[in-house]
Parts: sequence; C-alpha cells; structure tokens
Amino acid sequence: MDKVILVGASKSLLNDKLGKVIDTFDVVCRMNAGGRPDILNGEHKDILGTKRNIWMCKHIGLLNMFQNNHGHDEVIGFSEKSDFNEKVTLKLKEFNGFNKKPSCGILSIIYLLEKYDKIHICGMDGFKGGHWYGNKFIEGQNKSDEMAAKGFGSHNVLKELEYIDHLVAIGKIEKI
Repeated sequence: MDKVILVGASKSLLNDKLGKVIDTFDVVCRMNAGGRPDILNGEHKDILGTKRNIWMCKHIGLLNMFQNNHGHDEVIGFSEKSDFNEKVTLKLKEFNGFNKKPSCGILSIIYLLEKYDKIHICGMDGFKGGHWYGNKFIEGQNKSDEMAAKGFGSHNVLKELEYIDHLVAIGKIEKI
C-alpha cells in the first residue's frame, strides 16, 4: 500500500521544515502554487522536499502557465463547474451544512481518499497561518488568508476543517 502525503502551503511549514520527511512518502501531492516548478526548484527543499508525484490545482490559469507536467507524474485540474466539485460540495453540505465553494485542499483530500485508504497531510491549517510564500504570487494573499481563516470569502474553511477533523477521527487522515 502506498504511503501518501498531501502538502499544503501553510506558514507552519517554515518552522516545521518537513522536507526530508515529505520526501520519504511513496506519493507526494502538492496543491496550487505549491506545485509550481519555480517553487520546487530545490531552493526550499528543507521546507517542502523535492518529490512531486501529483499536482492538484484549482487555478486553471496556473496550470496553463506551466503547460507540461514539470516533473509531476500526474496533474489534476479542479474546474469550478465539474461534477467532482459539485459532488464534494454536496458531501460537505450533507455533513455539516457547507454552503460555499470547496477549496483546493478539501477537493484534493476527497480526491485522494477515493484512490487511497488513508492519507497524511501537512501544511494545512485552514489559512490560520497564511501561505508560507505570502503575497509572492497573489497581491493581497495575506489579507485573503486572514478572512478565510475566519470563515469569510469564497471558501468556508471552518466547515472544511470540521470534515477534516472527522476524517482524522475515523483514521482516514493523519496530520504530520
């Protein structure tokens, strides 16, 4: 059975420096800007590691910027209007009344749990710490993260975290 980790972009990664641990997993999954080839160039290997098997991205424009896989074995784009996106929204709504757009994080978790019995996650704190790269790619990212952590904006991260906690409680997710 493959040992799988989903790497988020939380500022906690700066302190945790999990690069070597991340690279021990059989399958390493990265999300959105965290899968960019210019991020995974080795400069941040102590923070993020270097392994890159699956790149999951909700920002289709970002995938278009990097047309080939850039070292990833698989690239998954989560379109706003996809059946999978709607399925995840319904699953969360039934669980706890979720009523917003699912984040790339929760989409990635549910996608991976359809393929694997259990996954590990790191760098995913519901935007509380913000993205480790700050405003580097999106102007105002830090302000957006502050709002998202309180449940405002496009995603209801608080409801997503409830579901993630449920998945941890039933042994489907282990937090690193």
